[in-house]
Amino acid sequence: SVGMGGAATLVGIVAAARSRYAAASDDLLRVETGVQWSMIGVIVVTAVVMLTLAVLIGRAISRPVVRLAEAMTRLSKGDKSVDVPVVGSDEVARMTAAFAVFRTSMIEAEALARREREAQESRAARGQRIESLSSGFQRDVSVMLETVASAATELETTATAMSATAEETSQQASAVSHAS
Repeated sequence: SVGMGGAATLVGIVAAARSRYAAASDDLLRVETGVQWSMIGVIVVTAVVMLTLAVLIGRAISRPVVRLAEAMTRLSKGDKSVDVPVVGSDEVARMTAAFAVFRTSMIEAEALARREREAQESRAARGQRIESLSSGFQRDVSVMLETVASAATELETTATAMSATAEETSQQASAVSHAS
């Protein structure tokens, strides 16, 4: 059995323990709240950092892709002066290098087509000149043949007339010779 003094001591100990428990509970609650806010802060900072990195990485990827797409659009509209520098060695850089090869091939193909078209036009002009010369030559030959044919006809007419005159002269000479 505990005396009154002991009971008071026990009540004092329990009260002190409860007081310490309440203080510890308050401290624990304060620490938990601080930890929760710290965790929320870390999560928010981490989210902001990750979002910032995602935006920066996205821009680092999208800007060259957008430049390449704009260059391809200009090239498809016929602007062959467009140039996209190859930067780095990633997929976008390889696409840019392929674009440069395509652009160069397109320029060379157009130059080849232009040279072929010029050669074809030159051949057509030469053919027209040859046809014109041939037609002119044929006309000139026809005119000359008509002139020769006309001259031959006149020559034949003259020869016939001269033959008739010679015949008449021969007959007259014969008649004169018989008369003498």
